[in-house]
This record gives sequence, C-alpha cells and structure tokens, in this order.
Amino acid sequence: MGVVSFASGVLLAGGASRRFGAVKLLHPFRGEPMVLAVVRAFLASGLDEVLLVVGAHGAVADAVAGTGVRTVVNPGWESGMFSSVLAGLASLDPRSQLALLSPADLPLLTAGAVGRVLAGARGDGDRSVTLPVSDGRRGHPVALPAPIVREVLSWPVTARLDQVLDGRFPVRCLPGFGPEVFRDVDVPAQLPADAAKARRPLIS
Repeated sequence: MGVVSFASGVLLAGGASRRFGAVKLLHPFRGEPMVLAVVRAFLASGLDEVLLVVGAHGAVADAVAGTGVRTVVNPGWESGMFSSVLAGLASLDPRSQLALLSPADLPLLTAGAVGRVLAGARGDGDRSVTLPVSDGRRGHPVALPAPIVREVLSWPVTARLDQVLDGRFPVRCLPGFGPEVFRDVDVPAQLPADAAKARRPLIS
C-alpha cells in the first residue's frame, strides 16, 4: 500500500463510569471537562479526522461540540468497550487507511505522543499493528491499518481490542514513551495531583 495518507482517530467514551461515581469524562481536569484533554491531543496530532464514540452519557458529546470531533453514538454500549470499537471503526471516513484507537480516559496523552504513533504507523504501511511502549508496558493509541480494521470489524461484539495483539497480526512496538500512554483514570484518586491547574499546552 505504501505510505498511508488519510488517517483517523477513534476515542472510546461509551462507558458508564460506575467505578468513578460520576461521569468521569465530564469531571474537571485542568480547567475543562476531562474528555477535552485527550480530544485536543488527537486533534493536534496530524490526524485527518477524529471520532468520539459515546454511549451511556450523551452529555459527553455536548462537551466536545465545536471542536471538530465527529461523535458516533453506540446504542449497544452495555455490551462492553469492544462494541464502541466496532461502532467507531464502522463509522470511519471511506478514505481512511489507518485508525488510531484509544480510550478517552487517558488525560495525560499529548499531541506529541499521538503524533509519534501516527508517524510510525504511517511509515509501516499496512503490515502491522503499531503501538507505544513505556518501560515495557504497552499503551495507547493502538494503530490499525485498513486491512486489519476490516478483519476486526468481522469479530463478534464479545471480542476485546487487545486480541489484535494475540499473534494473528505482526506488532510493531515504539519505545521511549512515558506513562501518559497508559495512565488512565477509573477512580478520582487516579487523577494527577495537578488536575485542578490551568489547561496544559497541546504539544509537549
């Protein structure tokens, strides 16, 4: 296929936030709803489109209105996160040759980190899954070229995204990332100590 041109980002925001005790993606983070932190990182990374898959809490879509993100409603969100993966991948622009997927609850992700994964995956054509690694730990976003996207779309809703790493596809791991690629927020105690500060720059 050669070098990938059109690339998409898919952010998964369909969950119910039961462990957090409130709608965590609307929780204040550095002066704005948490969901905007990762949305801004994806928008500034060089992707050609960014999709946000919502489900349990439609108000999350309202929080990103006007940013340029395209929202996708997953009516089957109760089936689990993979149902949102399928909803997002099924909604990609027909021109898309690459999809970068991430849960939307990684507020420390930067445009620089997402852009590095994007550049690495673009240079690898359609040969493999590409993802960032920090101290031996795999993180997000996970980049899937179009041929792998098509295969994933044939999987049942009971599958899991990490099954793309089970050996059926080549995997390219990009080293040198920090904990921002895996540090998610499930409960309020996992919020960074500086979460109440002003919004950080888009690229760091």
